[in-house]
Amino acid sequence: MPSVAESPVFTAAHALASWVEGGRAVTPSIAIKPALVPDAALALGVACPVKVRRLSDVPELQRAWLTAVAAGLVTIEGSRAVRAEPAPALDTEAWYAALEQVIAAQFTDPCGVDSRICCLVMLDLLAEDAPPLGGALRAAVEQGMRQRGDWDWRFVGLADRHPVDHLLTILVAFGVVDDRLMVTELGEHARKELAERLPPPITADLSADEVLRRIATAPPEEVPELLWRWRIADVQPGSRKLVDRLPELLRAAAEASPAGRLSVVEVVAERGGAGELWQAVRDLPLLGPHARWWLDAEIEGDREWRAVDYALAALDRYGVTDARYVLLDMMGGDLHEGVGGQWAPGSGSAPGRPATDGAGDSWLPAQDLRRWGVAAGAGSGELFAG
Repeated sequence: MPSVAESPVFTAAHALASWVEGGRAVTPSIAIKPALVPDAALALGVACPVKVRRLSDVPELQRAWLTAVAAGLVTIEGSRAVRAEPAPALDTEAWYAALEQVIAAQFTDPCGVDSRICCLVMLDLLAEDAPPLGGALRAAVEQGMRQRGDWDWRFVGLADRHPVDHLLTILVAFGVVDDRLMVTELGEHARKELAERLPPPITADLSADEVLRRIATAPPEEVPELLWRWRIADVQPGSRKLVDRLPELLRAAAEASPAGRLSVVEVVAERGGAGELWQAVRDLPLLGPHARWWLDAEIEGDREWRAVDYALAALDRYGVTDARYVLLDMMGGDLHEGVGGQWAPGSGSAPGRPATDGAGDSWLPAQDLRRWGVAAGAGSGELFAG
């Protein structure tokens, strides 16, 4: 693999670190102060406008600065930047971290999605045996982003400069692609990292079970949009056919993870006239407590089960602390008495286990909650103690 230090942006970052030397003033946002930008640009040999309002007015300088800071070539001490001594060893991890920071700072997706997605779509196209170039590359990226559901058909009117042209400037600077736009070894590394870090797209051809697995890890505020994409069966220009697939999704939610299940419950709850959907699942063991609550027909144990389900979803998404507060919020003063030892509706009785440890504290082990939807016993991975 080519040396990270040989990429153009790291060459510039090293030159900028030499310019910083013993100290240069920075803004509260850790950028070179505007008054110093012309001097820094001169050190790199790049053009600088007569009037500079901010560092981003000189994109090449901004890339070098963000890279130098991300790679540790420059460190921040209070309101000043100083050159790191000795200079840290540069590896692909530091290189990739700098790449992500520069993409985030210098590229705004015209339709508001994660800026890395367009980058991955373009790299996948350029890695083909006969990659499209020029206008064909722009058209292929547009098509790929639309098929994912990330771009609108009118996106070009939302951007002053085509996203492909904007991103290529960054990718060439980092050595992701060479001057002929061929993906380099560093580029393959970036492509692999992006594929692992970005969630796979949700498209109309996926099964309901697969959709539930994917939305379980998505931020809750993004779930309605993702489900909307899944329900769109035809994405040809001017012909978006929406299929009502919520019944299919709700049935699949009965076997989903708590986070996936609750994502669907919340989407159905926001839909007007959902009574028929709730009636269809009111007797299912895992969905019944939620359906009966919306039908105003709760039975004994439903409240506790819903509290545990929401707590498990919070555990998956945010961690133990949020799960604990969800239980406290939904159960209030009844937490210890109501949740501890409660059986899961329709699944038989939970195994009898002591609700306290030797010190008298109550525990909510994550393992027991996952298996039974109950709070009982002591052990590792507790959701609540005290």
